[in-house]
Amino acid sequence: MKGNTGSLSIRTKMALGSLVIGLLVWFLLAALSYMATSTMLKVVSDSLFSAAAEEISLEVESTYRPVSQMTMLLADSRLASGVELNEHLQNLPLLSDLLREHAQAVAIMVGFANGDYFSVRHIRTAGVRQSLQAPGNAAFTVDFMLGDRATPPIRQFYDAQLALIDEIEVQDTGFDPRVRPWYTDALKSSSPVTTEPYFFYFLKTMGVTVAQQADVDGAVIATDITLSDVTHYLLERRVTPGTELLLHRGKDVIATTVQLQGVSQDNRKLSLLDFSAPPFQKAQSGAQPQGWLTHRQTIPLGIDNDMALVIAVPEDELLAGFRSLRDQVLLVSLVLLILLVPLVWWLANGITRPVRELYAAIVQADESDAKLELPPIRSHDEVGALNDALHHYVDDLANASAARQKLESELEIARRIQMDLVPGGGELTVNVGGDNLYACLKPARAVGGDLYEMLALKDGRYFIAVGDVSDKGMPAALFMSRAVALAKILAPRATSPSVLLAELNSELVKGNDSCMFITLFCGFYSPDSGELNFASAGHNPPVIIRENCAEFVTLESGPAIGVFDESDYTDQQLTLRSGEQLCVYTDGITEAFNAQKEEFSEERLISTLNSEAGGGSVQGRGKLILSAVRAFAEGAAQSDDITLMILERH
Repeated sequence: MKGNTGSLSIRTKMALGSLVIGLLVWFLLAALSYMATSTMLKVVSDSLFSAAAEEISLEVESTYRPVSQMTMLLADSRLASGVELNEHLQNLPLLSDLLREHAQAVAIMVGFANGDYFSVRHIRTAGVRQSLQAPGNAAFTVDFMLGDRATPPIRQFYDAQLALIDEIEVQDTGFDPRVRPWYTDALKSSSPVTTEPYFFYFLKTMGVTVAQQADVDGAVIATDITLSDVTHYLLERRVTPGTELLLHRGKDVIATTVQLQGVSQDNRKLSLLDFSAPPFQKAQSGAQPQGWLTHRQTIPLGIDNDMALVIAVPEDELLAGFRSLRDQVLLVSLVLLILLVPLVWWLANGITRPVRELYAAIVQADESDAKLELPPIRSHDEVGALNDALHHYVDDLANASAARQKLESELEIARRIQMDLVPGGGELTVNVGGDNLYACLKPARAVGGDLYEMLALKDGRYFIAVGDVSDKGMPAALFMSRAVALAKILAPRATSPSVLLAELNSELVKGNDSCMFITLFCGFYSPDSGELNFASAGHNPPVIIRENCAEFVTLESGPAIGVFDESDYTDQQLTLRSGEQLCVYTDGITEAFNAQKEEFSEERLISTLNSEAGGGSVQGRGKLILSAVRAFAEGAAQSDDITLMILERH
């Protein structure tokens, strides 16, 4: 390792990292502050608007709902059952009391199916008195008109004690209650209806009429409600000086704080189309105009076409103080962050000093190949513990290096010993009575559990065997060495391969607490006749190659060796003719895996053996198989021990 003097030191990285993190946190906090402030302001403004809207709604509702309920009650009274004027006048005390009690109700009317009309009006202002040509002490007027006009319409004037002051004939204007909206709409509904706002002739102001169908067929009770006080009330409820309020029903404006230019409320109805001010241009759609905070609330009156209240507040008026405070807080926090940079550098320098000393010691030892001299432990924190651990690590590393070298030496000795246990030291090409035999063993680790054996017997036969222990590594190698030693002892005196396997099994079962086992193919070969007597203990079936055509040998196999105390095995025979080859192998070949976890498989083994690339010799064919397995694995680690034996009848 060489010191990299071109890169930033850990001290600088810590300082810069802290600064970058601080800036990121500041930007994040700034963004969150803006979001939180906006959310808070929205919540506060909504709460403020809701409170104001609720207060205004209650005030407007207190004007409309009692009148609506009063009209419903009158519809169930005897007011609609009279025919003559005297019959109607019996209700005058009740009607006058109701008009006094409900300040916004200015008149109570009854319209009949035959066109008759009766009304009681409360005189509250001089303007109304003048319009009605009423005497100075008149408090109420009574209008009565017959639908057939048999007599002219009359108007009576009463004082506050309901004493008749005067009676006059009124000019017949052709008024017919049956064509008025309040009459026609009421007949279509079983509940109270409210007209669109319209201009009251006598009051010179805007108002609405609430009407209810009576129990008498064709009779409708109606009450006129003035809206003159609503606008004044809206002006008193402004949230800020620039706040504008608007009360509308559909497209018709009932009351507003907006000063309109060129529009007189005395001669026409007000419509939303008359308002070009941004907060009310889209009042019906509920869109949020730029620069304004708006709140819209419906005022439910229990009648058709409930009214809607729109409150619009200039955003700058409401949020200016909040935004100024927020910006000041963010500016102060940024200044404090910048002032913290020297402190962060000082802290980083103190924290990284032991680390820099350790680094310098390691670099010096690496560059000079000298013994590592670690600096003294200056603290009892993590860096001090690291320094102390490095001392132990250096000692442990030296011990581990020595132990590893010893283990590698021992494994190499074990590998040489294991290879010495099999003929040829792991790879064998030999002549057996004039025939050719090739065998090789490739452990997956330094030592392995596969085995092969070729032993010349005194009667001219040859004992051959190929086996695979159930594990790999050192345990399998020890079990394999025991099996090889026993096989060499048992083979010269065995009467048949099945007897040899049974005796070998009996010996290996003893003391096999680890439950290891061996699959084994063995046989006795007679070079003179080419006859092979063989038996299998759970091993893969061999392949016979005749005229470059490879096929598996039909095999009756017994249980693996080392598992059960008493196991039976079957003797089988085959005869090799001139030029024929027998290939015995372990599953390290057929179950070799590539990087895609695919197996080499028995099909690829047959395909490889059918190839003429090996030149037909046992060694060439064996090399061809090993080469095919390596190419298939594509550099993947060998997953199992590989053992191969090929016998050719010459």
